[in-house]
Amino acid sequence: GLSIRDAIPDLIRSLQKRPADPCGTMMALAELQAKDVVKLIERGLTDAEAYDRIEAMDALVLLESRPSAVSVRNLLKDSAIVVREHAAFAVGQLDGDEAIPALIDLLADDDESVQREAALSLCLYPPEKVAPGLKERLGKGAAVLGALRAITLLRLSSLREEVRALADDPDESIRAAALDALSAIGDRESAPLQVAALEDSFAVVRAAAVRALARLRVRSAGDALARLLEDKDPDVRRLTIRAVAQVPSDGIVDRLRPLLQDRDAFVRTDAAGALVLLKATGCLDEIVR
Repeated sequence: GLSIRDAIPDLIRSLQKRPADPCGTMMALAELQAKDVVKLIERGLTDAEAYDRIEAMDALVLLESRPSAVSVRNLLKDSAIVVREHAAFAVGQLDGDEAIPALIDLLADDDESVQREAALSLCLYPPEKVAPGLKERLGKGAAVLGALRAITLLRLSSLREEVRALADDPDESIRAAALDALSAIGDRESAPLQVAALEDSFAVVRAAAVRALARLRVRSAGDALARLLEDKDPDVRRLTIRAVAQVPSDGIVDRLRPLLQDRDAFVRTDAAGALVLLKATGCLDEIVR
């Protein structure tokens, strides 16, 4: 018959003794919105166990403890990848504009998941406050990919010229990310760059170009796209099948038909789906087979 809040004093005493599993106690106190426990929970930010540091951050976010943001920001440089990833999320929830430079710096992290979480957190801030820092990072090797991911998520059209310049970067990953960013911000004027990238020697770039042309609905690229139905990479063939179903060109049914016999099962499945979408009733027997 006791209120669960009656357990708060015992939970606090337990946490003060640093039990074997402090994280469960921290989250319990946070969920109960216990008062005057922030400093106690902040101690968990320096715990030896990575998952205890994470639970301390989660508890502080739950408590909406904005004064803890500076302490949480220190974990953006933690040695554990999973801690840096959670710190990027927590800083975005707790910190003000002061966190923007730190989050942008995190776009140069060695781990892609950390970069992605930093980019997502940057989406919480007004684009005009984030754009100058991202523009600067586009000229710095380690941060370029992360900056392009952030531009893609934020759809920062103000940086389209800088992104276009990266479409022929020596690094294939950067070329692909630039093409994705241009399509995300709706830059239809970049269509010639996308079409040219269909001939790239790297599959990751050709795939990005196919995605971009489909997203931008560039109907004039239909024939160029159709040529990639014979690409040597099965993932590119699959993406192209979906793209030509969205942006069909003359004779596309006849070009899709042979893919019902493709050596890759997923390509065959996607080809059948595209032909159904295109209402190619003349292919029904082949699809059934």
